[in-house]
Amino acid sequence: MDIQKDIQKTDPLHLPRAVFIGGAGQSGTSTLNGLLDRHRDVLACPFETCFIVGPNSLMDIVRAISDEYCAFRLDALLHEFDRLMHHHLASPRSYPYNRFDLASFFGKRRYHSAVEQFFARLGVTRFPGDGLLIGPSWRVGRLHAPFKLKILTLPSWLSRERNYLYAAERLPREDALRVARLLLDDLFGAVMRERSARVWCEQTTTNQQFADFLLELYPSALYVNTVRDPFDIALAHAGQGWSSDDFFLVCTNIRSRHERWFDVRRRLRPGSFCEVRFEDLLDAPDRELSRICDAVGIPYDASMLEGLNRFGRAPAPPEQRAQHAGVDLNTYRRVLGPVAEQLGYSVP
Repeated sequence: MDIQKDIQKTDPLHLPRAVFIGGAGQSGTSTLNGLLDRHRDVLACPFETCFIVGPNSLMDIVRAISDEYCAFRLDALLHEFDRLMHHHLASPRSYPYNRFDLASFFGKRRYHSAVEQFFARLGVTRFPGDGLLIGPSWRVGRLHAPFKLKILTLPSWLSRERNYLYAAERLPREDALRVARLLLDDLFGAVMRERSARVWCEQTTTNQQFADFLLELYPSALYVNTVRDPFDIALAHAGQGWSSDDFFLVCTNIRSRHERWFDVRRRLRPGSFCEVRFEDLLDAPDRELSRICDAVGIPYDASMLEGLNRFGRAPAPPEQRAQHAGVDLNTYRRVLGPVAEQLGYSVP
């Protein structure tokens, strides 16, 4: 398929405005996304999409098919992306993407058609890999059959066994970016136009680590980074089932994410991003949301404040909160203290 005919559509001058939200987990990304979703001119996806800069994402495919071309790596990425889009993110019961049903949000027919169009524009060929087994044919706990069972093999639609290999020629990076932009426009842009909105919004916490790629992919976008006191983030992470029980590891992980953001932020062009503090968003939401609307280029809409949850009382002292969470305050001071100071927060 000749993608050159779609160049005008993917030119930054013709792209609709977009907002990407990112930040450390528990820093207020979902809160901000929900507030923007109440704006009459904004279409916001209500949950993290996970396919633009997540594992086996658009970003990985753009790299693997262009300046980091590798046929074997591209095959693996296309397979995982195919499975991610058509299965994991299109079913509310697929671990670890529970409740992430993008197909229902965008419309099932539009969603699956857009994914197939993306593969076609890349020039991807799927071909049967009969006799080639990548991974066990079946697995129950730690038991698995490392070979293909001719009699007991389940149908591919049920067992999800890999039956296809993927191949595509190398593309110039800009062409790969254009194809990725078209996928976003076929999904976000189409629904945005249907709802007579002017801006679409996507939030995924890992956007923070790849904001430079997001702005290369979608030059007309604004990246909004949410910031919160690292002490509150550390306490929130320590209470999550997906986080380590070792508070030192929790703090080092948060520190690494912020250090990565500091590096990325230095490469972003002025005016392409803004930062909002979670505490300011709660204390002065009208001021902060007005500032974000100005940066996006849309009028402030007071209806965004409806349903905003604010803290009804001042938080307990840090020592009391640390003791209640069963964490070592000295570990926080040693590991995350410098990051908190760099962000302008006091260290307890």
